Amino acid sequence: MKTWFTPFLALAVLLGLAACHNSNDTISRGLRIGVTKIERTPAGAYEISWQVENPNVVAYVVDHSEHKIFVNDALVGSVARKARQGVPLQAKAEGVDPLILANPATADKLAQLIGQGAVPYRIESTIWVLLAEDETSKSQLTSTGTLSVTAK
Repeated sequence: MKTWFTPFLALAVLLGLAACHNSNDTISRGLRIGVTKIERTPAGAYEISWQVENPNVVAYVVDHSEHKIFVNDALVGSVARKARQGVPLQAKAEGVDPLILANPATADKLAQLIGQGAVPYRIESTIWVLLAEDETSKSQLTSTGTLSVTAK
């Protein structure tokens, strides 16, 4: 009787652990959001150039996304992309969107960084990956790197 009980117990534990695993992390595994630059427009607004990197062998459709951008460990602003974006397999999808500044003083901080070269950033992203016609999977992604602040 014990010889039958042990394999079934082990199988039940494995199934229980698999059910507890967050499938959202599995869906977005490998995706990375990166920022290449922040650019001041002639009107004084700021735009952010960013990309979604997909090393996987399947293509994705990001239904919509929200991003918080930190430069030198200080929140500078956010980006909200409401439109769908295709991300080809083993490729990058790029975008340029307006940066919504965190506060009025942020514009002065960014202006001081223009032409300074590479500065460290962190981006905290929430993305909704399209699974089916109206079904999405929400995932949290965090990436770091360096970017440049420029002016047009």
